Amino acid sequence: MINCRSVNHVRVFGVIKGKKTMEKYVCDVCGWIYDPAVGDEQGGIAPGVDFGNLPESWVCPLCGAGKEAFSLYEG
Repeated sequence: MINCRSVNHVRVFGVIKGKKTMEKYVCDVCGWIYDPAVGDEQGGIAPGVDFGNLPESWVCPLCGAGKEAFSLYEG
């Protein structure tokens, strides 16, 4: 059971007021930030691809670290 309270902006499972959000992720090795609004042209990733939908073989374009080396960017 989920306990919810009323707030101005409600975020549930990546949704804010009915709109899907695509969050940025930062490489913990080199600090490069994956922004889904931009994608990764060098890696063949078009804008609009959420981090969770990147192929498992995708790596950081700056240092070559795998997806497991990324964490949610909170900046």
